Amino acid sequence: MDNKTWEERAESGELLIGNVNIKNAIEKILDDPTDENADEFALTLLDRMLEFGQFIVPIESLPDDPESFLFKTISGEDESDIFLAAFTDEEEFERGPESEKLLYFIDALFEHALEYEDAAGVVINPWGDAFELPRDMIEKALEAKRERLEEFDPRKRLDNAIVYATAVHSGQNRKGTDRPYITHPLEVMSILNHMKADSNLMIAGLLHDTVEDTEATIEDIIERFGDDVANLVGSHSENKELSWEERKTQAIEHARNADIRTKLLILADKVSNLRTMYADYKCVGEDLWTRFNAGKDMQSWYYSEIQDALSEMQNYIETESIYWEMVELYKDLFVKFRFDEKAMAIYQFNSDTIFKLTKDYPEWVEYDEETEGRIPERAVEIGRKRAEGIEDGWRDEFMAASTKLN
Repeated sequence: MDNKTWEERAESGELLIGNVNIKNAIEKILDDPTDENADEFALTLLDRMLEFGQFIVPIESLPDDPESFLFKTISGEDESDIFLAAFTDEEEFERGPESEKLLYFIDALFEHALEYEDAAGVVINPWGDAFELPRDMIEKALEAKRERLEEFDPRKRLDNAIVYATAVHSGQNRKGTDRPYITHPLEVMSILNHMKADSNLMIAGLLHDTVEDTEATIEDIIERFGDDVANLVGSHSENKELSWEERKTQAIEHARNADIRTKLLILADKVSNLRTMYADYKCVGEDLWTRFNAGKDMQSWYYSEIQDALSEMQNYIETESIYWEMVELYKDLFVKFRFDEKAMAIYQFNSDTIFKLTKDYPEWVEYDEETEGRIPERAVEIGRKRAEGIEDGWRDEFMAASTKLN
């Protein structure tokens, strides 16, 4: 790995190496001043600025202030114009009169030229194949750099992703509702932000359903947002040619083996889905399940397996609260609790499986009605929060008693 500082790179001349491309572009435009060659020169100059390229510039130190200096200027073809001089390499610099010199970042030199009111611009390699850059060309070069950097600005890229996702999901609603579909990817992005995800991952959260559910393609995502975002979106997209159960089985296996960033994306997506499902369940009850391709039992199986596949997310500070929110939402949607106060037992009904927890042994164990008898009629249904409160109380008492015995 290159651990050089900027000063070391500059001193070694490393930041001048790419200037040969500028010399070649100048040679082309001087030989054949076409628009095509002018565009090639502009792109070459832009690349060098983005690479933190430098020019050699002649300077004059100030006797009264050794830390300060003046840029030397040179007359242009029109002798009434003066330009700041810049050289692409030592060979070009040594063609002219001896002078003090300094390595200067190309964009910083251009900014200085614009600030110097008397300067008509910058002349590159004035003692060889001289090329004058007037002020308007310098302004265009700096504006091109600013625009290019904006493309890599996380805030700008997120804004662009929001606009793009809104456009491609236009006209789509959440299942069984009149809520615009875009509310889901926006919530996924927000959850990812809460979990301290990087900007590419948040963009993938915004776009995670675009390839699967819109006309957008992976190639579109690559072109607009890059390979990393496209890979995240692609890995999260399902093959709609498969049956629901086949797709979800693949999705569960994918979640088990995914890297941590992909697991973050899956977790955010599932929590957003469960939030919406629970909010709608409180409004329409069991009719909710008629909206989906698979019924309640299959949905319960899928989200239960996803919990297991993402279980490591409970171990990280950034993700633990979201993981446990997923668990709680799952219980609110799919799990019923009954409390037998006389026997000091709680029964948990999860799809086709029953679990039992008692005060004497506060651990959930599978319960078989055929071998252990039917659950007493006196056991009343209670909410998740009350069940968890009773469970926590019994566990605390059990641990306290165990500590005394030891």
